Amino acid sequence: MTSETWKRLAVLAALFALSLVLYIDRAAISSAKTSMAAALSLSETAMGAVFSAFALGYAVAQIPSGWLADRIGPRLALMIFVTLWSVFTVLTGGG
Repeated sequence: MTSETWKRLAVLAALFALSLVLYIDRAAISSAKTSMAAALSLSETAMGAVFSAFALGYAVAQIPSGWLADRIGPRLALMIFVTLWSVFTVLTGGG
């Protein structure tokens, strides 16, 4: 294989790993449901609202994210999105 093929495979592997981490991060909230509800004294209905707000955040972000990716390019957009995601993930631990 050529060095260009190896570079493409490396990029593909990095994107796969990134997608996997982001998927696990989104799915982890459901495993924390019981302890979150207990710590915050939230009912099942309130937890449904929390999960809905979480999903709504993704839905609302899709249009501006797509617009930004079209405007500045997918590479730069992905770098910005991953950086923002990482910052917000760190901030959730500080709350």
